[in-house]
Amino acid sequence: MKSLNRSKGLFMTCLKKSSNTAFLIFALFVLAPFHLAALDYYWVGGSGLWSEHATHWAKTSGGNVFHDQVPQSVDNVHFDANSFPAGGTVTIDQTITYCKDMDWTGVTGIPSINGPMGKQVWLFGSLTLVPAMHWNVQGEIHFRSSQIGNNIKSFGNEFYSSLFFDGPGGGWVIQDEIYTHQYLRHL
Repeated sequence: MKSLNRSKGLFMTCLKKSSNTAFLIFALFVLAPFHLAALDYYWVGGSGLWSEHATHWAKTSGGNVFHDQVPQSVDNVHFDANSFPAGGTVTIDQTITYCKDMDWTGVTGIPSINGPMGKQVWLFGSLTLVPAMHWNVQGEIHFRSSQIGNNIKSFGNEFYSSLFFDGPGGGWVIQDEIYTHQYLRHL
């Protein structure tokens, strides 16, 4: 009998913990601030680290109201005429950076995006570079999407790392030549 009571007690404890866990998961989904729709992030303020959301990732082009986190896989990032007053460098300082679309259209001052080996860029949509810039990311570039119609326009920028294309049902239109110092892989 004692072992039955112990197992019953253990079962009730597990059930109680399971209820608490279910409530916690419910509370996180209902009460936690998160977004499901894409937000637009605009780089401002010249040179800086990708992770510096409170000083570089504005909610509007040239704006001074900033996002409270770095871009996520559903968010679009823009580098434009208001990003770099006199050129500059965006440094990838996170192990993996995410965004949906990355667009450099309209940027001025021949900016650079730099990232050492071991720092990856994951794009869940399109990539548009410009001729007057430098793409110096040494880590892997992952294109991941389950949607067709994504575009890649490199404008002659070379990729120093491997490019990975992944995503069931995903498709990319490569609008010009892609140069890579490593390899292209379709997963």
